[in-house]
Amino acid sequence: MQQLEILRNTVQEWPTSDFWLQGYVLWANDPKSKRKNHRQFSNFVGGLQNGVFEFMEAHDYLQIQSTEIDTKWVNALVDWLKTADRKLKKRAISSLGEGPRAYNTARRQYLYFKALIDALRGNARCSHLLSPKLKLPRIPFPDAEEHGKRTKRLSDELWLKIYDAAVEEVTETITTCYESWNILEGDFIAPDENRAGSGRFRNNFPAVLWGLKNRHPDIIPTIREMQAEWPGDLTNAIKEHISIYRASLCFQPTARSLFPFVLLLYIYSQANTGSLRTLRINDIAEIEGFGGQRVAWYLSKPRGSDYTRSFPIDREDILSPNAIVEFIIHWTRRIRRLAGDYREFTFIFVNNWGNVFPFSASSMPGKKTEACGHWLSAAKDFCRVHSLPHFVIKELRLTGLHVIRERSGDDLLAHKVASGTSTEAVIKDHYEGEDAKLIRSQQLGEAMANQSRWITSNGRIHQRGNNLSEDLLAATPGWNCLDCFNSPRPGQKPGRLCDAFGECPACPHSVLDTDSPYCFARAVQLRNEITDAFDYMEYERWAKVFSPVAKRLDEYWLNLFSDECIEAARLLNVNDLGRLT
Repeated sequence: MQQLEILRNTVQEWPTSDFWLQGYVLWANDPKSKRKNHRQFSNFVGGLQNGVFEFMEAHDYLQIQSTEIDTKWVNALVDWLKTADRKLKKRAISSLGEGPRAYNTARRQYLYFKALIDALRGNARCSHLLSPKLKLPRIPFPDAEEHGKRTKRLSDELWLKIYDAAVEEVTETITTCYESWNILEGDFIAPDENRAGSGRFRNNFPAVLWGLKNRHPDIIPTIREMQAEWPGDLTNAIKEHISIYRASLCFQPTARSLFPFVLLLYIYSQANTGSLRTLRINDIAEIEGFGGQRVAWYLSKPRGSDYTRSFPIDREDILSPNAIVEFIIHWTRRIRRLAGDYREFTFIFVNNWGNVFPFSASSMPGKKTEACGHWLSAAKDFCRVHSLPHFVIKELRLTGLHVIRERSGDDLLAHKVASGTSTEAVIKDHYEGEDAKLIRSQQLGEAMANQSRWITSNGRIHQRGNNLSEDLLAATPGWNCLDCFNSPRPGQKPGRLCDAFGECPACPHSVLDTDSPYCFARAVQLRNEITDAFDYMEYERWAKVFSPVAKRLDEYWLNLFSDECIEAARLLNVNDLGRLT
């Protein structure tokens, strides 16, 4: 209703007021839409004001009739959006500068106008508001994809560094908090009365905890507030010997101390940025599924369908998703009753001014994202402490989804479930995006390399019928290769796929899954073929090339398999290996 009033105040004196108001009401109340976030409505009205309304003002169209909005008028609007300078507010001049609006900004402002037209067209009672000559351009902004800034996925190395850093901080905080909680659940520990001044608390951290608990039953204030309101030995000891961060850690999280916990949950869940930050306590439940107890998060997606993430409950692992959330809820219990409208948010903290905030309150009507600056500051400090380059959550999410894409064999359904989306644009990106093209190029390159080797080896080396879990680029079935295009075996050329068939056991690049019955069967098959090759191969080549291979199999590889694996391999029926050359 607030945005409707804003729109009404803007257009109420125009002859086209019914056109804009009825179109907005129809758009806002479309039963097929998933709109529930107040920002969608404010963005829509703002898009009209900064786009089509500015166009009307610039061309003296404020007093036209709605039936005058025809094809020619819309084409002029599109051209103006692409070329006209923005109408800047005073506070925006320094940051945005002068000149035309960004291409995708112009496109979004046009799409708001188009959505309003479509809403009117979908209602027969509003047909009189539309010009019979109105025909919208088919593709008014054809270069939108080129102007967009595509999210890049992180490297595997950086992704693991971020994960390790988050695990390190989370583990340290949980350990420290439990140690402090155990102290506070025990007997009262007084300061050392044999010392004077702040020395009574020096080297006596338990006494500091008890002093803070008794003096501040709710929020632990800042050190400046303590000096102003509670001067004395305890305050001086915290300032001089301990630090307020360490002293207050077990009582309440700050944005910085809470950050690695949320970051780790992002890595676990690949959730959308806003969906996880605005997770509420009543959106967390224990459910039955996949043969056991699981914790489920019911995540809200303002511009799409809500979705669920669930994880097996593991209370033995302090880093499991359920254990982390339970810890955070316990950690924030003191400040939650002072959180006001934010008390139901899972991830809340105390800022530098003693106020309780969540990382994002954008899902609440009338609330801005006051705490986003806290998230950015915490992320910046996290990267500084661990010598990491700047990254954002959507890059982390894209990297996790890329791993799922690879593990699932580029399966669309798996990607859809993992990403929690069903929109046409995301599905299109799944097939046509940068990662999709890269994966398909790799798959095509692998297939072409195998086909080329099959031809050059006269059919000796082929992967048809081989186990899907093995490396199809390795020269010998059953084996994996660390660098099959840079083989150290005699006769191989750098940059060309290795074709040293049967020589993998003696190669330093070779890898064998010693838990796989299939790999054991292939290793035994190769050993038997080397024995047979003694009768059909020239002795000099056999002694030079394959005798060392047989020795390596006998003395090393075959001894790595367990008895259970060997027994399971007896039941397998693998295709012929072929003759060695």
